[in-house]
Amino acid sequence: MEHAARGRAGAYLREPDAPAQLQLAARRIGADQLADRLAYEGRLPWSARWLLPVEEAPHRTVAALRGPVVALWTVAGVVGAVAESGEYGVWDLDTGEPLVRGSGEASVGATTGGGRHVLAGTDGTVLRLWEAAEGAPVERDRVALAFPLRSLSALTRPDGVPVLTGVEETVTTTDWSMFDVVTSGGAVRGWAVTGEPPRLREHPSPPPPAPAGPPTAEARGCRLTGGSDGVVRAWPLGGGPVEPPVPVASPAAAACAVRSDGCPVAVVAHHNGRIGAWDLAEGAPPPAALHDAHDAASVACVKPPDSPPLAVTGGLDGRLCVFDVDSGALLRTIVMPVADELPGTGVYRPAGVPGGPPGPEPVRDVTATLLDDGRPVAVSIGDLGWLRWWCLASGQPLAATRLPGWGRAVAGDRRVVVATTGQDLHVYDAAGARPIAVLPRAGDEPLWTLDLAGDLAVALDGAGRLHRYRLDGGAPAGDPLPGHYRDARTISCGRHPDGRAIAVTGGFDGTVRVWDLAAGAQLHRIPVEHPVYAVALAVDGSILVGAHGAIGVLRLHA
Repeated sequence: MEHAARGRAGAYLREPDAPAQLQLAARRIGADQLADRLAYEGRLPWSARWLLPVEEAPHRTVAALRGPVVALWTVAGVVGAVAESGEYGVWDLDTGEPLVRGSGEASVGATTGGGRHVLAGTDGTVLRLWEAAEGAPVERDRVALAFPLRSLSALTRPDGVPVLTGVEETVTTTDWSMFDVVTSGGAVRGWAVTGEPPRLREHPSPPPPAPAGPPTAEARGCRLTGGSDGVVRAWPLGGGPVEPPVPVASPAAAACAVRSDGCPVAVVAHHNGRIGAWDLAEGAPPPAALHDAHDAASVACVKPPDSPPLAVTGGLDGRLCVFDVDSGALLRTIVMPVADELPGTGVYRPAGVPGGPPGPEPVRDVTATLLDDGRPVAVSIGDLGWLRWWCLASGQPLAATRLPGWGRAVAGDRRVVVATTGQDLHVYDAAGARPIAVLPRAGDEPLWTLDLAGDLAVALDGAGRLHRYRLDGGAPAGDPLPGHYRDARTISCGRHPDGRAIAVTGGFDGTVRVWDLAAGAQLHRIPVEHPVYAVALAVDGSILVGAHGAIGVLRLHA
């Protein structure tokens, strides 16, 4: 673990986000004092309060590279890997001690029977062979190719000879003299790596190319995997996963609350169907699950007067589940009514094939607020466009209306509820389904998620841009703000510790971004490496971040 952490820190130091990444790496491995020092000395406007990997089975971290792992091999107690960035390494499988590390242009690797670590890659119509060396590889051979290779993989034969398998690209040309189309290429080629020093030799019967997907390798007593986060992991064979009380799979949605004893928590719905309340200060996994079989897509929290805080989850299984956050008790389950398909839509079935029985409408998003009389209500938006108001105290329906499309997102406060199908924003009175206004969408990209911040409705579109709309008047509060360069589908609005209205967003580009809503500017870009599925902003400026393979809390500084 220590060697892997050092290697991971070395990778971070070569990145422009070095102070931020180092702090996150230190927090991930439990080096809290180092993380605090990095936050202080790096003068970052935020700090990582805690960060935990979320794996559902026990494993050992062997090594780490910069960028997704694209090639992985093991032989005689060593493991080698190549990252998409070109970085490569070979480590002792038992101790994680690095044997050689460097960076080049390779895409596959292997170890010969003589113990030489070799790398290979293509540059157009040239196949090149290197020997791995510290810092940079040493070229040993090259072969001209008739056609570029669309894939290259490596396999070691039982006699210890590595064999490269390349699949040629298919080239189609038109022979105008014969009015014919000629297809060439597409062959499977093979090269054995033999000799001292290593050389490429044509192999007449290459093994089949490696299947697509994350690289894996079988080692002594374990299975090795290379992740998109650059980490090489060793998983025990035959032992089976050891399941904690709440298996901490990647989070799907989250919302923050404060228990009656003053402890801040985040109610998190995980992708494995379990829901737990995480202590924001300590970062300890929940001692028990609030629910263990609820396909929740959204979470909202509300604090009724003179009562414990409530959490409500909306699921693709067509249920709302209402929890007492203090005790963790499930108070009630609300099942959505069956809904007809939207006009002009439906499911195709061959003639004579009956459809299945209709089920409850899946819930896409949910929000919770208090009415003027103190009643806690939840507003759900369903896949089929139904917007429904529910009394959380009794579970009874209060009102309903249908939007002109599939439901996408909903947000609300004491005054209004705003919902979208991805097109325009529909504003309703919080106490019922009385329409107030329709706010036209700015631009062509569909809106994916939204939240409210005072008199602003704040949304993210399919291009990762942040939209701001004034609820009074309906005009956009400036142009959409560019930020995430990949899908961004989670947002949470609140106050910065210095009092400014802010929005926090997370995206599949592996970043959390903090926005000043009044100024229309991005304040912080926080790299967390993994696609971010959920963010939730607490009242003290803490940000719960749920990413692919990790969950943690960041804290903004005044």
